[in-house]
Amino acid sequence: MAAGCEIVHSSAFKAGEDFAGKKVVVVGSGESASDIAWLTSQHARKVHISYRTPPGTLFPRFVNGDTADIRDNRIIYSLPRAPAIINLVRAAHWNFYTNIVRKDDAAQRKVFEWAAKSNFENNNTIFTINACKSFGIPQAVVQNNAETHPAIARFDGRKVIFSDGTEVEEVDAVIAATGYAQKLPALTDKALAAEFEDPRRLWKHMAAPGVSDLFLLGFCRPQQINLITCCEMQARAMAQILSGEKQLPAREEMEEEIDRWEAHMGASFSRGSRALVDFLPFVDGLADYIGCAPDLRRLLFSDVVLWVYMMFAALQPSQWRLSGPGATPELARRTILASPLHQGRRDRVRRDTLVVFLLLLSTLLSFLALPHTNLVGHARQPFQLIAALFLAGCAALLATRPAALAPLLFLPLALLSGKILQVVFTSGPPRRARRGLKVE
Repeated sequence: MAAGCEIVHSSAFKAGEDFAGKKVVVVGSGESASDIAWLTSQHARKVHISYRTPPGTLFPRFVNGDTADIRDNRIIYSLPRAPAIINLVRAAHWNFYTNIVRKDDAAQRKVFEWAAKSNFENNNTIFTINACKSFGIPQAVVQNNAETHPAIARFDGRKVIFSDGTEVEEVDAVIAATGYAQKLPALTDKALAAEFEDPRRLWKHMAAPGVSDLFLLGFCRPQQINLITCCEMQARAMAQILSGEKQLPAREEMEEEIDRWEAHMGASFSRGSRALVDFLPFVDGLADYIGCAPDLRRLLFSDVVLWVYMMFAALQPSQWRLSGPGATPELARRTILASPLHQGRRDRVRRDTLVVFLLLLSTLLSFLALPHTNLVGHARQPFQLIAALFLAGCAALLATRPAALAPLLFLPLALLSGKILQVVFTSGPPRRARRGLKVE
C-alpha cells in the first residue's frame, strides 16, 4: 500500500525546524541520515530511525577542538589487515570511546557509550567498513529519545511497518537519506556503460580493461582520511596517461591487479559500497604508478625529522608531492612539518609505541612468509630495513655475547604482550569513562 505521509529525499531537506511538532521517520544510516536525525530530533514531536544495516564506524568530528582526523597517521594505517590486528583495533576503539569523556558529563558519556556499543557489536573499525563521521544518530537517540528500527517493510496509509513487525502510526513525514542510484546516463552505449558499473572491477577504480579513452573518477570513497586525496591521485594518473607520459598497463596486467585489489578489499572490507577503498594502499598504489611515491627508507636516514612527521603526524596529501610529476618538494616539506600531531600526548605516545611494536613484530613474522603479516603501503620498506638491522644485531650478539641476547628479545616482547593484554582485557561493556577530553 502506498504511503499516506509526506516522503522527502534527503537532497530536498532544508532544516530540522520544517518538521517541528511532527512524527518523523528517517531512513538510512549514513552521514546524511545521521545529521538529519539529529537536526530533526531537536524540533520534531518524535523521530524514528530506520536502517537495513547499522551505521559505519561512528567517529566524532572533533576532539579537544581539533578535527578527529588528527589521529590518523601513516603508522596506524600501515598495520596488516590481519584478523588479530582487526580484533585489537576493535578493542582499542572501545577503550578510546569509553575513556574520552569526563565522568561528570553524563549526557555526552552516554552518547559515546551508544557509539562504542554500536561499533563493537557490529565489528566496525577503520579496517572493516567506512566511517560515519557524525554522531547524529546516537545523539538523537540518547538526548532526544529517538528510536531505531530495522528496514521498512511496507506502508499502510500513515502507518509504517518495519521488517521485525513493529509499527509506528500517524507518521507525518518519511525522510529518505538512502543515497543515490549509481547510473551513468551520459553513456548511451549499454555495453560500454556495463564496463563501468562496478567501480571495484575498474583498474584503480577509474579505467576499464580494454577501454583506453574513458576514465571514471571519484568512485573511490575511502574508509577514513579523505576522498579528495583519492580523487586528486586519480586525476594525476589520468593526466599522465592523457599527456602521453604514461601508458595504461596491458589488459591482462590490469585484470590481475583488479583481482588482487578485489581480494584485498574482500578480506576485511566485505561490507559497504563497491566504491569503498582502503585509503593507504589505494593512494600509495596510485603513487607508484604516477612515480610520486615517497622513499620512506631513504628519508629515514637523509631527513629523519621529515620522516617522523610523515609517519606520526596527520596523514595528508603533501606526502605525494615530494617527488615525481608535479612535485613541489620544498613546499611539500614545509607543509608536512606543519602537520599537527594528535594532541593527547600521553595517549599518542602510548598508542604509537604499541603500533610501532606491532609493525616491527609483523615485519619480523613476514620474513617467515606467514599470511597477513605484510605491512600496508610504503612503510613496509623502512620497517623491513629496521627489522633486518635488528636481526643482524641479534646475530652479532649471539656470536659474541649470547647471554645479552635474551633480555634484548624478551623485554620488548613482554612490553608488547602486556600492552595487548591490557587493551583486550580492559575492553568491552561496561567500561566507564575516566579521562577528561572535550569532544564534539
